[in-house]
Amino acid sequence: PLPCCRRRRRRPRPRMIEQRATRGRCAVADRRLPAGSPVPRFSGLPYACCPLPSQRERVCGRCFAQAPAAPGCLLRCSKCRWARYCSRECQAGDWQRHKRECRTLASKGGELLRLDDAPVADLLLLGRCAWRRHDASSPDDEDAAFDALETSRPTESDRALARFATTLPGLLPPSCDAGDATRLLSQFRVNNFGVTNELLSVVGAGCYPPAALLNHSCAPNAVLYYEGSRLEVRTCRDVDAGEELCHSYVELCQPTARRAAQLRERYGFECACVRCSGGLRSRAGEDVDAAMEAPHPSLGEANGAAAAARLERAAAGLRR
Repeated sequence: PLPCCRRRRRRPRPRMIEQRATRGRCAVADRRLPAGSPVPRFSGLPYACCPLPSQRERVCGRCFAQAPAAPGCLLRCSKCRWARYCSRECQAGDWQRHKRECRTLASKGGELLRLDDAPVADLLLLGRCAWRRHDASSPDDEDAAFDALETSRPTESDRALARFATTLPGLLPPSCDAGDATRLLSQFRVNNFGVTNELLSVVGAGCYPPAALLNHSCAPNAVLYYEGSRLEVRTCRDVDAGEELCHSYVELCQPTARRAAQLRERYGFECACVRCSGGLRSRAGEDVDAAMEAPHPSLGEANGAAAAARLERAAAGLRR
């Protein structure tokens, strides 16, 4: 062919997942991303999700749409009387996932309601993820991403919850024993996300393997937000090509020592970002950490500590 008719070969796009010596597996920008840019490679619908038990009458069990203020406006599963949906379409679309847990909720729903939100959400998410992976006769990219979730050392709480899960009828596939359930729950602890509404209140739990590839930084260049159950990653400042994409696993509006303790206890690592290595200081050089730790004069020392504890508990509810 004539030179002018030859097709130009496209240069391959840089990979967005790399292995780096000091950071391990990480997500990187494949091109320059201005502030506010979406990052579709790490965004999308969940591998599995479920509303928190305390929110199941307020949000749709599939799309997480907020229910109107009027009580009883969501459609309820007639079998288990637990799951609720905003439309017949969502109810039908969720049946493939819900039918496995329906038997469990019909027989044990009252017992589960007496537990805290977090363990019940973990149990339901465990069942949904395990059944989806079990039913995948030809694993696709989403299944491969789920299989590649970062591992974590199981805790005694993981083992106890896994043993309880094996006693719930129909919650887990026959091939999933207590050991498998323990492994998955330990992975959930460091990989799963708390799904938030527009007021940033946690309304559900979700497994999003692509977004779980983003490492932590207390000086993040990306943020997560949700449209219903869909997670979107966006940059919060300009990001250069090849720069690692990071978001914060913990609430940033707290002192350095408190952030470090939460990361150490939950995720098992020490953050070495610029905010942690140098502490928080204002532009004038003032010690912001010390100011944040000091009780408010109007509260007194005891009330100030109580208020700080309440804020810490609220922040702890926001999972990664």
